[in-house]
Amino acid sequence: RERGIPVTHTPDGPSPATAELTIALMMDVARGVGQADRAIRAKGWKKFVGVRLAESTVGVIGVGRIGKRVIRHLKGGFPGVRILANDIEPDEAFGKELDIEWTDKETIYKTCDFVTLHVPRTALTINLIGDKEFAMMKHTARLLNLARGGIVDEAALANALRSGEIAAAGIDVFSAEPYVGE
Repeated sequence: RERGIPVTHTPDGPSPATAELTIALMMDVARGVGQADRAIRAKGWKKFVGVRLAESTVGVIGVGRIGKRVIRHLKGGFPGVRILANDIEPDEAFGKELDIEWTDKETIYKTCDFVTLHVPRTALTINLIGDKEFAMMKHTARLLNLARGGIVDEAALANALRSGEIAAAGIDVFSAEPYVGE
């Protein structure tokens, strides 16, 4: 203020774009869009069989600004999708309005076809998803992290993908950025 520089706090600013990117990555890992594109560009062809979101169970961990938007997109665009949700402060009215089921994280890991993370990076969420959680997931599960790097143990994720412990992942954030790969 002393220097005449306007400073604002706009926590909702990136929320719509992040929620939309979540749906885009969810569609990508559901249908193998990126894999098919890479295969074709490498002069290969492999038919990818995907899954339908409307017939899936999606677990949303973190139902704040972005998690709520993701749920609204899913419910509005994919009739029949089942939503399981977990948050440290469940919004019961929101849950009732959109017919979501509040549950614990372990039930989400064991039950869901998609697990999407929308939590802040805190002492409680660092390495929230690691070897133990991947072992609970279905082999057909797909993980999405558009929250913060460090919430998913990246080495455990790489192992889970290589071993077929989970089917796919859509990741937009990493512990160290720019990402150098594992």
